[in-house]
Amino acid sequence: AGDVVFFEVTSTTPMTQLVYQVLSKGVIVKVGSENATSKFSHQFSVVSDPSMAPSARMVIYFYRRDGEIVIDSISFDVSGAFKNKVSFGFNSKSVEPGNNVTVTVRADPNSAAYLLAIDQSVLLIRGDNDVTSDDVSTIANINIMIKKI
Repeated sequence: AGDVVFFEVTSTTPMTQLVYQVLSKGVIVKVGSENATSKFSHQFSVVSDPSMAPSARMVIYFYRRDGEIVIDSISFDVSGAFKNKVSFGFNSKSVEPGNNVTVTVRADPNSAAYLLAIDQSVLLIRGDNDVTSDDVSTIANINIMIKKI
């Protein structure tokens, strides 16, 4: 978030004014308009913010002289899905099966923290069990879709 995202709109029909909306997680997070500097091509930029993370969709439209609406959209990734500070710790580096473990989690207000515990023997059987930031972003998008249904 906070990055400048550049867009170029090209058309076979003359453009005068473009209207845009940025949507993320099913919500309009930014709106604006641009006066086209060229009839058939226009470049502009928007600054991303945390509300757009992890991905957003730019929807752009304009009216032709005959009143028809021309519309298109494109998705783009936004960094900053992990804007809150989260830290965690354990009371022991290693424990035997059946023993208790204390986990301490510290986070900014309104944070979501997920914990995955795996027995080391499972890692020997099958690898590739790490949860990545992409996995978390995918889960977040699925949760948003479920809430809409």
